[in-house]
Amino acid sequence: MRFSLVVGTIKRTVELDRLLGSLGKQSCQDFELIVVDQNRDHRVLDRLKAYEKRFPIVHLRSAIGVSRARNAGLGVARGDIIAFPDDDCWYPQDLLEKVADFFPKHPEFDGLTGRSVDLTGEDTVGIYSKDEGLVSLRDVWRKAVGFSMFLTRESTQKAGGFGRLGTRRRNDLSGRGGYAVSD
Repeated sequence: MRFSLVVGTIKRTVELDRLLGSLGKQSCQDFELIVVDQNRDHRVLDRLKAYEKRFPIVHLRSAIGVSRARNAGLGVARGDIIAFPDDDCWYPQDLLEKVADFFPKHPEFDGLTGRSVDLTGEDTVGIYSKDEGLVSLRDVWRKAVGFSMFLTRESTQKAGGFGRLGTRRRNDLSGRGGYAVSD
């Protein structure tokens, strides 16, 4: 299983360093990092160089906007599973391993999402459901946020890009369903 992690970044360096550090410590290292740089300067290049020997990094530029960055990254992503970490988040050491274990056991699902928590376990965005289950249009805002989603390549292709994800009238991306977990 190979991941493509698409990160749009603008005006952040310390936070990006923290994300890069967390990726370097992942127990599953089968991923590429696609950094979509929306800065007018070259502030992220030195930070990326420090990690280029640890994992593959693709550096792109795009116009400002999170969906623009994510769509630019999707255009070059090679992974079977696509994720969109923000430049100011970080992953627990075993997150990619857990996600990699999930999809082969649950081929009926197009995606996996989870809560965003801080180091104390408190929700960082909104008030999230702690219950596992399918994500529907009715509860999507309590079970999903863009930077905590892991989607199959097939589902992102069917959706036609990031700006259109979640806009279908059905409760899922490709007719097979979605899933949310609390941890």
